[in-house]
Amino acid sequence: MILGILRETKKGENRVICTPKEVETITAAGHTVYAQRGCGERAGFSDEAYASAGALLTDSVQELFKVCDMVAKVKKFTVLQIFRARSHNLRLLPTQRRCCR
Repeated sequence: MILGILRETKKGENRVICTPKEVETITAAGHTVYAQRGCGERAGFSDEAYASAGALLTDSVQELFKVCDMVAKVKKFTVLQIFRARSHNLRLLPTQRRCCR
């Protein structure tokens, strides 16, 4: 499987869906990981840390959606990101729980 990690675009969102340590685990299992440059910057992880963990770095969101089987991020996908997705891309979406009384 080829996993893509997107940089978060929502203002104030500092998390990243995968840390370099998680990338290392995923690549050690034989999978490929693409990371958008700067994806972990606000969470304190450098591009070099992702590359050292085995991720392939790209500036292109289009490339992520073109080559990856699954694309992941913390927050909801934007309309443009959904539009760019191929029909067979698996998009990892955050779950939202609602409490009913």
